[in-house]
Amino acid sequence: MPIYEYKCKKCGNLFEHFAKNFADAPKKCPKCSSKSVEKQFSAFTAAESQSGSCHCKGERRHESGHCCCGGRCHCH
Repeated sequence: MPIYEYKCKKCGNLFEHFAKNFADAPKKCPKCSSKSVEKQFSAFTAAESQSGSCHCKGERRHESGHCCCGGRCHCH
């Protein structure tokens, strides 16, 4: 089920809506009950892989498995 972000035009409240389908939109703002809401463009995130090669020189990794990116974590 996709999650869409909406903003109330009246009070400015930002909220998420779990949509059953593409056309499913919230009926009102959960904060002020205004029916004037608009869908927001939302950014997505990608989780850092715990496996695979490091994108930095030297393939240095912290004990946690994260890339040290040239030793910035000072783990070596």
